[in-house]
Amino acid sequence: MAAAATVPLAGLTVIARASSAAAGYAARLLATLGADVTLAEPPDGSALRRQPPFLPDGGRAGEGQSALFAYLAAGMDSRIVDLTADDGRAALHGLLSEADVFIDDTALADRAASGIDAETLAARHPQLIHVSVLPFGACGPKAHWPGADITIQHAGGDGYL
Repeated sequence: MAAAATVPLAGLTVIARASSAAAGYAARLLATLGADVTLAEPPDGSALRRQPPFLPDGGRAGEGQSALFAYLAAGMDSRIVDLTADDGRAALHGLLSEADVFIDDTALADRAASGIDAETLAARHPQLIHVSVLPFGACGPKAHWPGADITIQHAGGDGYL
């Protein structure tokens, strides 16, 4: 009988707030390696749920499930967390108190009001690894720049090629 396969990240708990493919893929990689990943979605669901192309017969009435979301969220749990409400922020911090990693692509301007800025997270959850997935990083002169696909493509040099 073959030995049971070991899962490298078994026992690792990850909470992800992902509205971009980059943050969603980071969570997907950890889930693939065995981490227990929970998506903390806003009341209307992650923006990834609305990204085409759509799979037939897999989603809401009249619309299939997003193929991108289906791929990125495979093997993950999902929780609705409304960061505009006190109880929603408390629910997220409850999840984070038991988590090892927090993957977040919330815009810097929105983080403080939601209680998920770096300072608040460090004070409330010192054990937490906060992975900030932003197009131009979380600090520096371009940190607040929006990151549309074409902007990222040209900022990275691919547009020049």
